[in-house]
Amino acid sequence: MNLTQNKLNCAFETDPDPNFFFESTQHAEAMSRLQFISQDKGINIGVLTGEIGSGKTLLCKLLARSVNYTSRIVYIPSSNISYEAILDTIIYQLSGVRKASELQMDRYLLHNEFEKILNDYIITTGSHLIIVLDECQMISTECLKNLKCLTNSNESHSSVSLIFCGQPEFNQTLNQCPTVAQRVGLMYYLPYLQEVDIAPYIEHRLNQIGRKSEIHPQAISMLYRFSRGCPREVNKICKIAFEHMELENEPCFSNELIDMIISDIQQQKLCMPVQAF
Repeated sequence: MNLTQNKLNCAFETDPDPNFFFESTQHAEAMSRLQFISQDKGINIGVLTGEIGSGKTLLCKLLARSVNYTSRIVYIPSSNISYEAILDTIIYQLSGVRKASELQMDRYLLHNEFEKILNDYIITTGSHLIIVLDECQMISTECLKNLKCLTNSNESHSSVSLIFCGQPEFNQTLNQCPTVAQRVGLMYYLPYLQEVDIAPYIEHRLNQIGRKSEIHPQAISMLYRFSRGCPREVNKICKIAFEHMELENEPCFSNELIDMIISDIQQQKLCMPVQAF
């Protein structure tokens, strides 16, 4: 793989990369709300939901980069773990020390250790701890209720805020925990990109690697209809398209090329074996 192809792969990688963040109206609003939570100690809980591939994780990673010196962020990439494991992760990210084995995953002992770490690293320095839990649609109601208790820690100090980030199914779990729902101070649903965003989105990612390309409006319309504006799907198709253009020395992001790629993807889906149940 040559340097140009490697750059193109980076530009349209499906893994979230804050370096390629595109500030659509919707993503800018979501980012603004996340930053507001990080700056306002009065918000106990914030919720960011969106469909698969909409850019939620990218926003969380961008938030971690943008917080000021008065805040500390703990990012937990998957909420499909026990409350004790979450406590251990928080303690580790703040202090650099794992406590789960030493404390035998005992909830009471881990919570006491969390209180100590919170006091040493956050409260005494006047900081604000933001705990971001990604993929929160997988969290259990029991774990959710326990996590709420973290915002009770030294309540007068308002030192801890939780941000739950995940698919809309999380709202069903939240509705089963009214005491948690009552503490939600900010919610936002992140939609997919609109059709008018697609061309600027592609151009922005190309600009980040010093590239430009002629893009046909009809190709954008086809890409939008197939992807529904999902950034992850847009990236997937663009990665194939620009690799093809590079190999075949084609100068244009054309509707014929996008039609060919979409047809190939649809054909692959038709050829996938049906699993027996």
